[in-house]
Amino acid sequence: MTPDERKSYIAQRHQEKVLDVAMYIAMALESTQDKECVYAPYAFDDHLIVFLLYPKYNEVNVLDSLDKDSKTYQEFLRIIDLAFKRGIISEADNAKTQENAYSSSISGRWCHKQPVGTILCGYYCCEFLRVNGKYCANYDELPKFPKSERELDDRSIEDIQRDMCYFIHRECAHQLGQFFDNEGVLALPENESLSNWSRRLI
Repeated sequence: MTPDERKSYIAQRHQEKVLDVAMYIAMALESTQDKECVYAPYAFDDHLIVFLLYPKYNEVNVLDSLDKDSKTYQEFLRIIDLAFKRGIISEADNAKTQENAYSSSISGRWCHKQPVGTILCGYYCCEFLRVNGKYCANYDELPKFPKSERELDDRSIEDIQRDMCYFIHRECAHQLGQFFDNEGVLALPENESLSNWSRRLI
């Protein structure tokens, strides 16, 4: 295989994967058509951000604690466009998006900003998801943080850690949890004591 053939093959495979992901997202969006807002955490180059997708408003709100250049996630936005153009969502709901899907992208606004040089983006994403869950009825109502509250302090990070531990123990590691893996290691009989404690204790 020549270098040009290899380059062409890689480009073809990449496009196939893009279409596969677009189809997966289209199916996910179809299953959440009754939602006003769809949250989409996204990782790239060791950094995490959150997309808030508003299909009815033809908007994407990008919550990025480091204000990265929007070019770094343009491919994801292109995949979202492809997902809507797959035609899975009804034409009536998708008419506006078909013409110019997600042309208005609000980037780097209305969210906490982490100090430069830190690697706390995962905590900021958790905070974005927690806070914005209260404001999904209308994207204009997203909270606007004053400068004094734009960085998470140690107490806020500890609270996020506590919430994550509580969620994992209650919903992932317990047999009655919503996300318990019935085919996983914790479901084995010898691990009964680890996955079937009284939920009143947590």
